[in-house]
Amino acid sequence: MRMTKKRSLCYLVLLVVGSLAVLLLRNQESSGLQAHSKKVEALTKHPGLMRELKRFSQSLAEGRKLHRTEICSRSWQDKYIKLHKSILRSKQSPNYLVFNCGGINHGCGGYGNRIGAISTIFLLAVLTNKAFLINWKSNISILDYLQPKNIDWDFSKAKLKGLTKGRHLWGKGFERKLSDDTLLFKGNTKGEFLSWFKRTNFVKFFTHQVELVTSQWYFISGIWKNNFLWKKSRRIALKLRGHKYSFIGCAYDFLFKRTPRFEKLLQDARHSLKWENSVPRIGIHFRAGDFSFKDIKSDSSVFVRLEKYFDCAKRLEKILNNFSPSLDISSMRWFLATDNIEVKQYAQKKYPKKVISLGIQVEHISSIKEPSRAGLEGVLLDNVLLSECDILVLSNSTFSNVALGMGFHSSILNNVGDHCRY
Repeated sequence: MRMTKKRSLCYLVLLVVGSLAVLLLRNQESSGLQAHSKKVEALTKHPGLMRELKRFSQSLAEGRKLHRTEICSRSWQDKYIKLHKSILRSKQSPNYLVFNCGGINHGCGGYGNRIGAISTIFLLAVLTNKAFLINWKSNISILDYLQPKNIDWDFSKAKLKGLTKGRHLWGKGFERKLSDDTLLFKGNTKGEFLSWFKRTNFVKFFTHQVELVTSQWYFISGIWKNNFLWKKSRRIALKLRGHKYSFIGCAYDFLFKRTPRFEKLLQDARHSLKWENSVPRIGIHFRAGDFSFKDIKSDSSVFVRLEKYFDCAKRLEKILNNFSPSLDISSMRWFLATDNIEVKQYAQKKYPKKVISLGIQVEHISSIKEPSRAGLEGVLLDNVLLSECDILVLSNSTFSNVALGMGFHSSILNNVGDHCRY
């Protein structure tokens, strides 16, 4: 009798546990379906995104890439090239605008900051009829990788000897040897800077033969809204592909040509990654930020964040496959660019058939010390290859913005990994 009661009690316990498990699974399934339906509903509210995704998936399924046509304005280029040559050859009055990086912690930031600031200071030079020069300043010469293309922007102190100079610091950063005559905009934030920029007449503001500007900000929105430059600037720097970063691609294409050394590095990198044009790639940029400078193995929050980026890539693959069932998503690769070697190791171990990444030396190029040659090359390679991917999952960073602009990627298709729309 007692055995029967015990058995009955066991059966009852199992029944209750089983029922609870079923309820839990149903709740999880229901929550998952609700979350999925919310995603689908959110996507359907953006018909432009749906059209782009469908078009993109079909092109991948058919084995063709969507070629990004030449979309930059060229109407101003010949005239500016002639002006630049004329000033450099002293055929007219000296009139220079220089992107001036002072080195470590001298207000010019990392690679993304520099390319962004170079792009907008170059645009300001075009708009104010000044010859643009670049003082990159690093222990490793940028000329080993990027050479002047349409204009000779290579900075030379000898070229500017004896000319009057004005110095400006726009943005955050600390020059260790800040000259007493350096002009600072009146404010501390980028918003205050843009407000000042909007109302300033730079034709009158610049009074010296050489104006040296140190900045780590991409401020094209300030140029577009400037009371004196907005009309001309919108003809030269068009808002392309739905975002403001496209001009970075236009400026990069106009200013720089890759050296044979850099082309060889790119060729070797593509070969090591089996970088075939027929293989679709999702580019993922994960910025570990402050964790880049310390051991992150004990901090699981970094990897929890990282998984959001991979989840975004997974959801994107499913959506593309829904639009084009013939698309083999198993062949898609995720190119990972990151500022932390442990992030790479984690990703390649967990997703060995999906994640591809360069075995490069990971460094920030100006945060703590001057970069090594291997560190600078790693940054340059990661950024170019990220820009060449078919679609991007990005970080909220200048490095991501440069890749977005250089590749003329659409703002509709591409996502920030922390806030994935898919």
